[in-house]
Amino acid sequence: MLTNKTILNAIKIIVTLDFVVAIVYMLIFRQNPPWAMWSLAVFACFLIVFTVTRFIILKMEGKITIELEKDNFSRGETITGKVILALKKKINADELTIGLICTKIVTTSPNPPNRAMAFEIFNSSVKIDGKKTYEGEKTYEFKIEVPSDVQPSGSPVPMQNYIIRWKIVSVLNNMATVAEFNLSGKKIIKIS
Repeated sequence: MLTNKTILNAIKIIVTLDFVVAIVYMLIFRQNPPWAMWSLAVFACFLIVFTVTRFIILKMEGKITIELEKDNFSRGETITGKVILALKKKINADELTIGLICTKIVTTSPNPPNRAMAFEIFNSSVKIDGKKTYEGEKTYEFKIEVPSDVQPSGSPVPMQNYIIRWKIVSVLNNMATVAEFNLSGKKIIKIS
């Protein structure tokens, strides 16, 4: 059975493969044939349309706001806060989650322009509410414990080529849609 998610994923794969073939051809043969240039143009247009569509759809549906008592936490401490789900229309979703995520951002080039890669090194999510039709505005309280054996925020050693970032993320998951179209909210925090 074809769903919207399957069709969107197929289009993303086809356009991306076309883009990769065009780039590889141009690199190997050192030529810029018209079909390769068209492939690049199609990929760029697809990326712009996809991004704008995602932004518009998510703004039309509503927003998720995360409120915390404070933004700085110690390892082993419990984070308490609220998730405020404010929807403009009814949404059938599988679950509402809250999670604690840590990302290690590695600088791969010491000279400008700096290039960076992000690696998720910790992700712990819990379900706040289950499968149902969500509507209107509702506030959910939550508690998440920060493990005591995790890396603190920032750069652990001066002059290192990486930094550690922590955030709280809430997502209204709908398994029937493309993940990029799930409504979400985040809040950057510091862990020491």
